[in-house]
Amino acid sequence: TFSLPLNPSALSALPKSSGVYIFKGAGTLPLYIGKSVDIRSRVMSHMRAEDEREMMSQSLQLECIET
Repeated sequence: TFSLPLNPSALSALPKSSGVYIFKGAGTLPLYIGKSVDIRSRVMSHMRAEDEREMMSQSLQLECIET
């Protein structure tokens, strides 16, 4: 589990392998659950996306589960 926003060392610690990632906010339900063959690359694309700024601003933690 990573705290958001991610600092450079946390970004480099994200797995480059396949798996599931979960953006969590203040509530009990996740904000977003995704899957990818490269978790680090996909999380980075979420951070750059203009249309996902609101979700990212509400995200407090990121959980990664390698598969």
